[in-house]
Amino acid sequence: MKILKVNMTEGKIESIPVPEGKALGGRGMIIHLMNEYGSATVHPFSSEALFIMATGILGGSAAPNAHRISVGGKSPMTGGIKEANAGGNVGFKLGRCGFQAIIAEGKSDEWMVLKVTAGGASLEPAGDIVGLKNYDACDKLRGRYGDKVGIAIIGRAGEMKMINSSVAITDPEAGLVATVLAAEWEPSWEPKA
Repeated sequence: MKILKVNMTEGKIESIPVPEGKALGGRGMIIHLMNEYGSATVHPFSSEALFIMATGILGGSAAPNAHRISVGGKSPMTGGIKEANAGGNVGFKLGRCGFQAIIAEGKSDEWMVLKVTAGGASLEPAGDIVGLKNYDACDKLRGRYGDKVGIAIIGRAGEMKMINSSVAITDPEAGLVATVLAAEWEPSWEPKA
C-alpha cells in the first residue's frame, strides 16, 4: 500500500510508501501524518494545513467493515486534530487502487477533482461542479467518470468554508436509518401511501 501526496499549489502528485513500522489505519494514520508533516500546529485554512483521507489497514479487502474511510485535518471549530469516519464505497475503492491514504496540501487557484485509479492519480478542473447540490454534483461526476466510481465531496458548505461543513461519501446501498431514528421521536408518524 502507498500514500498519495497531492500538492494543490504545484499540481504535483506523488506516491510515497507507508512509513515503515506504521501499521496504522484511519484515525491513527491521520494523527501520525498530521504530526509527521507538522500540520498539527498550523491554522486550519493556511496553505500548510493538510487534509487527509485514510482507509483502515484492511481497506480494499473483502474483510467485514473494511470499507470505512476516515477524513481529517486541523479543525477550524476546535483548533485540534479532527477525524470523521464514514462508510460507503470510497474506502474500498481507494484500497483497491493500492492507496491507504491521501494527503492534500497547499492551495489551488482553481477548484479541482482528484481522480484516483489503480494506475495513479490526476487533478482535473472542477469548475462545472462548484455550487451544485451534492446529489447534482455526484450525478455530474458519474456522468464524467462512470457509475461505479466512489465520490467524496465537500458540497456547498465546504466551498464556502463553513466551519460546520462535512465531507459526503457516496454509498450505492444507503440504508437511510436516520429516518427510523426520526420516527422514534414522533410515534404517531405514519408513512403516506
